[in-house]
Amino acid sequence: MAAGTVPKPEEQPLKKPPQSVGLPKPDERQIRIWKDELRVLKGRDRRTRYEMGKRLAAIQSERAKAKVGTFTTIDLRELKIPIHTAYRLINFYKRIQLKIEANLLQFAKAQEKFPVEDVEDWEKDTADAEVDALNKVIDEEAARIDEMKKKSGNYAHDYRVSIHFANLKQLERFKKKWLTMEEATRSHVVYKAVMSAKNAN
Repeated sequence: MAAGTVPKPEEQPLKKPPQSVGLPKPDERQIRIWKDELRVLKGRDRRTRYEMGKRLAAIQSERAKAKVGTFTTIDLRELKIPIHTAYRLINFYKRIQLKIEANLLQFAKAQEKFPVEDVEDWEKDTADAEVDALNKVIDEEAARIDEMKKKSGNYAHDYRVSIHFANLKQLERFKKKWLTMEEATRSHVVYKAVMSAKNAN
């Protein structure tokens, strides 16, 4: 082929499709273990929410590591956990983790001045730092809820609503919008939609 001429289509090198070569596969065995643990965890206390969020975050991370986008479409559906509930639990867990990291940083700085020679003592102090962080978040959450109850003058009641979508695209658009809304806004929008709907019966 002469220099400067455009090659014919059949002469052009074939472009290889993008491949996921080198990406780690999700650890399905470990994911099954986390799912089994999630099925056992019951209750709505904050320690249970922390443990649930921890496992959901682990599953989400494992899927993301392998670039497999089945966390919301398959995993949560299998566990029968609503998407907004799952993300709320994950965010709660991450908040606690930030507190834990801050506590451990303070602990590490203290060890520079007063080093712990016994490994068991160090592990115990590290565990205590994690528990303190969890308790702080629990206390903050309880105080926030108490303040909300005082302002509202009564107790808020939860009511679960199941929404069915015609297709995955519709679900993803809804989820994207839903996650940008505050809890109070979500409740107001759903309540208004239900109350203004015409009776189908």
